[in-house]
Amino acid sequence: MNVRVLGRGKVGRTLHKALRRGDVATTLYKGHEVPPAAAAGPLIYVLAVPDAQIRATSLRVASRLKPGDIVLHCAGNRGPDELEACRRRGASVATVHPLVSFASAHAAPDLHGTTWVARGDKLAIRAANKLARAVGARCFEGPAGHPVYHAAAAVVANGSAALADLSVRMLQALGLDSKVARVGVAGLLRSVASNVERVGLPAALTGPVMRGDAETVSSHVFALHALDPVLAQGYVSLVPLILSCAEAAGLSSRDAAHVRAALALGRTPSPAIESALKSALKSALKSKGTRARLGPR
Repeated sequence: MNVRVLGRGKVGRTLHKALRRGDVATTLYKGHEVPPAAAAGPLIYVLAVPDAQIRATSLRVASRLKPGDIVLHCAGNRGPDELEACRRRGASVATVHPLVSFASAHAAPDLHGTTWVARGDKLAIRAANKLARAVGARCFEGPAGHPVYHAAAAVVANGSAALADLSVRMLQALGLDSKVARVGVAGLLRSVASNVERVGLPAALTGPVMRGDAETVSSHVFALHALDPVLAQGYVSLVPLILSCAEAAGLSSRDAAHVRAALALGRTPSPAIESALKSALKSALKSKGTRARLGPR
């Protein structure tokens, strides 16, 4: 294989280094460069450029193509039609999206064991499979380029980083060193990822919501409000998603209702409503034979 990667950003640099380590002849170009025409042999072009530049880059690349060449782009929210100019020149094209978080060009993620999703022409998908295998990844044909597919990737790649930030800020607010908090949360995230892969979903879910422990959820809400209402709002916004997963894992409707009652306390600043909800939650917990602890002790 002879690969040309266009784009010296986080994705381009990571792919270039990984392919070189996998003994693939790979050259890295700037996104606006037009690589010279090759004398012989089919080439694989990987466009690792911003989404809005894919069409313009494909137009420049098209002038150098020969029938049999392969052109891939890495945007998870754009389909293979972005490369139509290359297809008209006889190239096979595809969207190839690595399910990988590329946070820094100077701290490249390990691509070994990751999953790539490809959609497009058969020859281009075969080429994507070869590239994936060269770096120790797996490539599957799927809905790359569909907005819902990209949203699914963003929920994890972006959402988990935002949740980690929320967790670290909570720990820092209690006086924990920022680096210790960050390293600790990172280790926790790795254990969650391992559980998702090895145990599956929703079985990987743990914690008070999964147990139907409304008392603990209530203590979280009150303690966070006392510490920082912004942090509390982040927690309160997340629990319904956890609760949905817990119900899928078998949490009873009764226990789910207790958790919702506890969560409602964090959304009702009115003292009168808050008092009524406290009474309702106490009654609900009493019916379980558990004494409520409402508010920080």
